[in-house]
Amino acid sequence: MISKKISIKGMHCSHCAGLINIELYSIKEVMDVKVDIRDQQAIVRLKQDIDNALLIRAVEKAGYMVEFIS
Repeated sequence: MISKKISIKGMHCSHCAGLINIELYSIKEVMDVKVDIRDQQAIVRLKQDIDNALLIRAVEKAGYMVEFIS
């Protein structure tokens, strides 16, 4: 199992976190998502490694900006 931390700019509330959750869970390789509004990040657990561009697109589709992925 692989975990990636996504630093996200612009989250303010649980609604923001919910939108990001929906988009990240739409990626078939995603097993689990934990969005932390206070730390402005999401921890994503994956079944297998995927291109970071997929994660970036999902966050952007939710209306937010990815600062970096580690």
